[in-house]
Amino acid sequence: MLASTFTQHAIEAFRRVGNTKERVEELHKVLLEYQRKSVSELIPISSSVDISDNVKLAMNHVKGKTLRDALLSLAMLGNPPKVAELRAQAQENKEKYVLQSLFPRVYLNAMGRVIARQPQDAEESLLADMYSNASTSRQIHVQAFVEPARQQINSEHHSRVDDFLPFLYNHPFVPAGREFIVARGLHAGFNGDFLAAVHFLIPQLEESVRYILFHLKVITSGLNDDGIQKEFDLNGMLSASKYREPLAKFLGEDFVFDLRGLLVEGFGANLRNDMAHGLIDHDHFYSASGCYLWWISLRLYSWPVLAKLQMSRDSTGESEG
Repeated sequence: MLASTFTQHAIEAFRRVGNTKERVEELHKVLLEYQRKSVSELIPISSSVDISDNVKLAMNHVKGKTLRDALLSLAMLGNPPKVAELRAQAQENKEKYVLQSLFPRVYLNAMGRVIARQPQDAEESLLADMYSNASTSRQIHVQAFVEPARQQINSEHHSRVDDFLPFLYNHPFVPAGREFIVARGLHAGFNGDFLAAVHFLIPQLEESVRYILFHLKVITSGLNDDGIQKEFDLNGMLSASKYREPLAKFLGEDFVFDLRGLLVEGFGANLRNDMAHGLIDHDHFYSASGCYLWWISLRLYSWPVLAKLQMSRDSTGESEG
């Protein structure tokens, strides 16, 4: 780990000198090798939380229901972390642990390469802590609620891809022709195949975000001088204010912040970018991030279904009255 740090400092020094391109490239190769080896030196830090009551609650919440009702119940089980609470927690920790500011955090990927550093700007640094804390919150949510409920439903029902299709036809978030792809992703995740679920669902989530923005009259493509139109990716749509703010008004600030941290933030899980560039090994797809991606997708695609059910119940109640 120290070797990586010193080599990085050497590269920075040579770059300041100038005319040292060959030497910098040599050191860069050395740095990559040191970083690869340094991953084995990292020491896991863990803490224990008693979630037994939550596990029982989650199982009872879906037990004895039809497959459709159980899935809808699971989709609405708990909530993404609230932005206001994440901000308050990050601010409290900064005031409580003052020495942390003297040793800014460095974020590494699976190969030991630096993908983000704690920003110097106070607001940006606070956001980095919020994304990091949200990742912890997602891990607890998966272990306490999502997995116990998913496994309970699985023990009672045998599902097929076709069982998910009624959720998706004439769906305001799913363009025509994408229903079966989303259904395969939801079905794979329901059966614990998060490797397949992540690969199916992330591109379709990206298109769903683009589709929602289109209906909100927000342009999601560029137009250059040659008339070439390039679609913007999820990084821009979840980060730039002109896309993020309309999405937050429609889907909720907490939901959009959660998607951003889960999918495209180096300070968060960064699942979309790591997956798209082949930076995730097999086991990582079965981590809390992979399972949470499936759950947040189920939640997003369930909203219109729940809204229709609620409207139907309200209508029935009025007619009976």
